[in-house]
Amino acid sequence: MLDEIAKDILALRSAIVQMLNYETHLKGYNELVGEKAIISQIHLSSFLSAGAKVIDAGYARDTECPFCLSPHDLRKLRSEIAERLKAITHVNTRLETASASVQELIATFMDAKALCAKIYDRYDKQGIPRSSP
Repeated sequence: MLDEIAKDILALRSAIVQMLNYETHLKGYNELVGEKAIISQIHLSSFLSAGAKVIDAGYARDTECPFCLSPHDLRKLRSEIAERLKAITHVNTRLETASASVQELIATFMDAKALCAKIYDRYDKQGIPRSSP
């Protein structure tokens, strides 16, 4: 019985250490999602992609922005769109990586919760008195 509890406690300790290791990932995730400019750029990516397709398909005049119809060099505009899409892709990749780390952290929390429940059940089945808070 004590060997089983000791094994469970060591497993719980390992899960807690894993959670502490995810702290930096969680901080990075919170910083990314907390920046409105980053999130708004991600939302703009489909708009920019659609604009790039319009330009590439030749539906716009060479001297006019297809978005606002103001005078603009389309080659320069297409280049600017490509740069923004590249930056958005980079940020999106960072966000996806950070999100994966958060998902792993949640899984580790769930494992720790299950271990706590297992330990509690073992104590409860043995009739070991609980101390009051």
